[in-house]
Amino acid sequence: MSTMLRSFRVAVLCLGLALGLGGPAAAAEPVTVLPTMVAKSADAELWPSSPWIARRSELTVAIHRRADGAVVVGDLAGIEVYPEFAMLYRRAAAASEGGDDDMLIGAMARDGRMLFPIEDQIIAYFEVCQCFLRAGKEGVRMFDLQGQPRTDLVFDDVRIRHRTTDRLWPVVRNDRYGVLDARTAQLVLPMEYDRARVQGDLILARDQEDQWHAFDAQGRPIAGLGTVDDLVYWADAGLLIVDDQKLVARDGKVVVPAGRYTDIKPAGKYAIVARNRKYGLIDQRGKELVAPKYSAIAPADEGADTGRFLVGLDGFQGGRYGMVDGTGRVLLPPIFEDVEHATADYETD
Repeated sequence: MSTMLRSFRVAVLCLGLALGLGGPAAAAEPVTVLPTMVAKSADAELWPSSPWIARRSELTVAIHRRADGAVVVGDLAGIEVYPEFAMLYRRAAAASEGGDDDMLIGAMARDGRMLFPIEDQIIAYFEVCQCFLRAGKEGVRMFDLQGQPRTDLVFDDVRIRHRTTDRLWPVVRNDRYGVLDARTAQLVLPMEYDRARVQGDLILARDQEDQWHAFDAQGRPIAGLGTVDDLVYWADAGLLIVDDQKLVARDGKVVVPAGRYTDIKPAGKYAIVARNRKYGLIDQRGKELVAPKYSAIAPADEGADTGRFLVGLDGFQGGRYGMVDGTGRVLLPPIFEDVEHATADYETD
């Protein structure tokens, strides 16, 4: 892929992130056709045995009808060819020399129909729903691979974190949030919340009274939460942390009641708990592995779930440090002067 199209896709990605869309993507890496890849004396195939070919003209590329050479779509900066359609890129008339900020996007079906005219800055394809999201003047809409609307719903924003796997999309209209099932194009959570986010197949939403609620992938409420001011999903355990103190399973069963600890914070497969300003560890079943007796505790390997934790008797600033594992076994007694010393001693032991 040329520097030109690569930088263009970065530009589209940045634009898309403002709408939560991201840049163009596909089930498999598409074939990219650029002017520099098409020789003046040769044509480039778009689809096997299709009536269309790509032909270079100066610094652009055009799609021609194979039979008579007639131009179908011209003056293109690039083409991305998918099995059933192609994304078409063209510089806007006012685009600066060498700049990609004003690239326009359209889409053409394999049979030659224009799915979308080349006039938008954001059109994104999503394999998970076999659909497009198109941002126009009226908002963001969902279309099928025939270019037809999949729903009458129009959004101001669509929030997608993992575009290749997420099927539950938080959506926004007039500052109200809901959640759309991308595969069915149906709202599983009505657009009546102040905030909504998706974690795995769990939906967390905050209502107008600043109370949080949890729902499954079908929009059914999780029971047993009560009145909730703050809600966190502990993904490794599949548990909900209610108001920093209570652990609730997805079936509504209370795993750790409120009041046992004053704070619960996920740390991979374990959670750090606090009581009387001392810290310990629990596992995914709520079993206490390390009683809250340390003045500080933190994962020993940042970004890695190794099950090793640094502990301190006088905090992590000028105190004494040691190390425990996820079972509560003391790997290093809290006698070291600094974290680096404790970690190095453990790793070379």
